[in-house]
Amino acid sequence: MADISNLLTVREEEEKEEFVFESERAVFFCFPKTLTEDQLKEVEGVVSEFLDKNNQGEGFIIYTLGYGNACKVIEALVNKSKAFYKVEKIKWEDAKKGRKPLFDALRNALKKSEVVFYIDDNLFSTKWLKRKITEDCVEYRLRLMVRRLVNKGEEDLAFIQTRINGLVKRIQEAADAYFKDRRPLMTDEAYDRLKHDLRDLRADFPDLGE
Repeated sequence: MADISNLLTVREEEEKEEFVFESERAVFFCFPKTLTEDQLKEVEGVVSEFLDKNNQGEGFIIYTLGYGNACKVIEALVNKSKAFYKVEKIKWEDAKKGRKPLFDALRNALKKSEVVFYIDDNLFSTKWLKRKITEDCVEYRLRLMVRRLVNKGEEDLAFIQTRINGLVKRIQEAADAYFKDRRPLMTDEAYDRLKHDLRDLRADFPDLGE
């Protein structure tokens, strides 16, 4: 997939002040699973601002995933407004069939939406979700707006440790395949990206081992 690292920044700069829509929209609010109390208050402010500037959401459909503690906050606000609130349920039981229920639900919500608001807590452990949303918005040609939270939560160190372990394993497998078996598993560029990601993680989280 093409490098879209600059796309998100461009969209944030272009749309930072735009919060008013000329007509009704299907809007998907997406956010990390666990937010602090202070962050939930920020989310409440973002959604309230959106509703206030768009005639209390009259004619709008607000989607969220059934995922995370911000759902109740958004549901309560939307139910007091003129907008319709809908939850895209995650079929966790589908994991037994080899599917990825969270990604399936994300795709379903995105296909029903015209605008995506991503609530960004700016943590490494939720970076994967931000990148997934960005890539999918590019693929489905959706308008993406990002609001970064001021209050910062705590990193999921168990998730980061798993990520470090996974990177170490993939790098070692790639090195063995290249130097021992003479059968490369990936391009030099892909290998270098893995090593770069591992260096960054170890620099940011020096107390985590391999």
